[in-house]
Amino acid sequence: MKKSVAGRLASFENALSVLIVCVICFAVFAQVLSRFIFKVPLSWTEELSRFALIWLTFIAASVALREGGHFVVDVVSHGLPPKTRNYYGKLILLVELVFLAVLFYAGLGLVPVAHMQESAALNLHMSYVYLSIPCGAALMILNTLFKLFEKPGAEGRGEPS
Repeated sequence: MKKSVAGRLASFENALSVLIVCVICFAVFAQVLSRFIFKVPLSWTEELSRFALIWLTFIAASVALREGGHFVVDVVSHGLPPKTRNYYGKLILLVELVFLAVLFYAGLGLVPVAHMQESAALNLHMSYVYLSIPCGAALMILNTLFKLFEKPGAEGRGEPS
């Protein structure tokens, strides 16, 4: 009945990822069709698929973070007692948060600079492409915070697996 904020965020990220993959498939299909069937290549399809792939990279990074899909080095954590392992996992999440906050801040700094430049085929301000950096970082920050504040017995708690 009532969905948690984390669940709604997960649904949003998943739906957005599927939508972006569909846009990429459409753009690539349109390019292949126009180039090899109609012999009149479209100039905007390559650019659209590249920009969509950039957005997908940051959205999917957030999905991978939520689902524990990123690489971890867990040699240290396996040798620790369970209670210490939990604290170690929380420490790793805090370090992750600092990195993501820097990424978010740096990405926000790039957006106004990129707004002055337009893409060649779509005439789109490049700030819309660069906006993927702070948006992806913000989603990753939210997912990291959800992991950080999960109860210690919950599956997928903040520790490396």
